[in-house]
Amino acid sequence: MKMPSIQGKVAEPVTKVNELPDNEKIELYRRAIKLHKEQKLGSRRISKILNISPGTIDKWIYHGKLPRPLYWESPAGEARKKEQKEQWTGSNNPMYGKHYTQERIKQIIENNKKWERTEEYRQNCREAQIKRWENNPEYRKSQTEHLRRIRTTHREKRVYYIHAHEKEVEKQTSLMNSQGFRAINVSISAKKPDIIAFKDGKIYAVEVETLRRRPPNYEKWEQPSPFDDIIWVIKETI
Repeated sequence: MKMPSIQGKVAEPVTKVNELPDNEKIELYRRAIKLHKEQKLGSRRISKILNISPGTIDKWIYHGKLPRPLYWESPAGEARKKEQKEQWTGSNNPMYGKHYTQERIKQIIENNKKWERTEEYRQNCREAQIKRWENNPEYRKSQTEHLRRIRTTHREKRVYYIHAHEKEVEKQTSLMNSQGFRAINVSISAKKPDIIAFKDGKIYAVEVETLRRRPPNYEKWEQPSPFDDIIWVIKETI
């Protein structure tokens, strides 16, 4: 069967909304809602226009989710703030029992908002973790000979059974073909199409491909196959 010449499309990088400033998040959210209400566009078309993940658009236009800056200004966000304030009162407050002044507490809260995981902080965490590991007498010790033998034996048995099963399936397939059957091997190692279709006494392998990042792999069926013909169904999008 003649193969059509189709070139694959490379997807553009999607903008990560969580990494954007608050004003840009709000602007994208409002544009998405406007496109959905005025032009009746779905999440996939809006995602192509705004270059955002369709999952994010789904949450905005179908599930009523809001970007974090707008959420805290909404009635649900205000209720959540009140609930959190009640949960962190009294002994539940991390400042409980610490005799800090109100100015000092405000300064700690502001410093926590500005805190970032710098490379120096991560390096200190790694060094502290290594010290904890080095205090363990079993650190960097190889597995015992007994465990190594058990794991190796189980792995060898599993590989042996899989190969033995595949050989038996191939043997039975050849035997049934010699007896007049039309048998096709569809075991683990065999090549399998998306659909197997029967018509007028012939067997067809149907491959359904969607052009997203790469073109269809036509070389998959270049070698002799047990099917009478290969049918390729090419879709631009789903």
